[in-house]
Amino acid sequence: MSESEVVQDDVISLRELVTTLISAWKVLVAASLAGLAIGTAAWFVQGYKGEMTNYVRLGGLNVVTWNALVAGFPGVSAAQLEVADGKETNTRALTMMGVPAWWKANVVPAYVLSKNDIKDLAGISKDDLDAASNSIQRISVKVSGRSRNEVKSLAEEVESFIRKSALYLTLKSQINAYEQRIDQRPAQLKELIAKTENEMVFLGKRVVALESLRREYPDQKGAAFSQVMDPKDSAAKFLPLNTQLVAAKNDLNVAQEQLVRARSELGEIEVLRKFTDKAIGLLGSNSDGFVLESALQTELRELAKQVSAENRDGQLAVAKIQSDLDTAMVQRGKLFEGHPQIVVTRPGLGLPLGLGLMGGLMFGVLAIFIRKALQR
Repeated sequence: MSESEVVQDDVISLRELVTTLISAWKVLVAASLAGLAIGTAAWFVQGYKGEMTNYVRLGGLNVVTWNALVAGFPGVSAAQLEVADGKETNTRALTMMGVPAWWKANVVPAYVLSKNDIKDLAGISKDDLDAASNSIQRISVKVSGRSRNEVKSLAEEVESFIRKSALYLTLKSQINAYEQRIDQRPAQLKELIAKTENEMVFLGKRVVALESLRREYPDQKGAAFSQVMDPKDSAAKFLPLNTQLVAAKNDLNVAQEQLVRARSELGEIEVLRKFTDKAIGLLGSNSDGFVLESALQTELRELAKQVSAENRDGQLAVAKIQSDLDTAMVQRGKLFEGHPQIVVTRPGLGLPLGLGLMGGLMFGVLAIFIRKALQR
């Protein structure tokens, strides 16, 4: 057989292609029906899609805080999954929220000002513009499910999780700050107290010496000196004795005030230590921010009963802790405005059916040609 005959035998004419497809029309119909069936099944499996829009209370959240919270959400989700109530919706929500990539893809913040708005606000100061562009106005949550009710339940689970976990992470951060202060600040205060007490000894001796000089040189009592000069300067010895004495006594009073403030802060830290010891135990037992906040409030009330009315330092520490808890509750526990908007939709059937039909036809044509090639 010559080379030209081999080439001619391998070439299939257009008429032969059409004839082959027509003769195998049953295969094409079967493949098309299979593709339509697969497209319909894919449409049913795809289910419903929902988007919940949660409006953030004015000034309640900025981009830096949000990014820090999102970084901590998967860990909180894993902790809550261990003690989940067993509901299918709750378990599924916690499972998907335990994946960091899910948050970036399905929970999208929208800022007060977008890039398109900036060009229309040339009259606003740079500080106000920066603050507005970093402030989050709303957070959109995208979920999918087999039914409308499932989609709504998932969206509500995510919204509730964000509030509970944001409060938990904020309280955790505050307790960690308390712990860090307790570990570091007392040593700094004790060093300051020691230095101040030592300085007060020298200041006391200086006051006594100046009093002695004033008695020894009484003519200096009425001397006037209008020039402003630092008493610690090398020329301070030329100041009138009364001026030097006033400056020394003022330094002594400042040192005494500093000493009182340092000892007062130590008293605050002792009360803070008692609260923090209890708080750390509560922190590890529950990752629900609202439950944790309620437990911390209970511990704080018990601690307040133990602090006497005469212990002003302890009372101040209790007041500061109460303020921190209230602030966390307002900023995170009431992060969103009420009545979030939920829109549930179901993708149209046309696209899945079209893709299924095309896929089925392509598979049928490919099968026909492969069978034809094998027969030759």
